[in-house]
Amino acid sequence: MTDHLRSGSAIKFAGFESDRISGAKLPLVNQVFSYFMYQHRTLNKTIRESARAAVREVVSKFWSKTTVPIVQEIQSIAKIESLHKQYKVLLKSSTRDQEEAVDKFTTALNSFF
Repeated sequence: MTDHLRSGSAIKFAGFESDRISGAKLPLVNQVFSYFMYQHRTLNKTIRESARAAVREVVSKFWSKTTVPIVQEIQSIAKIESLHKQYKVLLKSSTRDQEEAVDKFTTALNSFF
């Protein structure tokens, strides 16, 4: 990551908040989640508003310019909200299975959105 992306607050298990999704390729879930967290934590938007902003950013910059079939916005918003819910559970969890759950979460973050 470059320094301009690290100017945001740290996100445990996911890197740093980002005020934009950069690059010319399809974004990773981690990039979308970082943008979502920026919208949610820094700009104080609700979870739904932040997820909608992240999805619209992805659609406007990437999906509309490629031949990738676009899924309905509500499905993408639900995906981001689900990731946020998993993230909150990981923050509260202190069980011995947490390492496996963190690995599963970080693997999900490294896939294409």
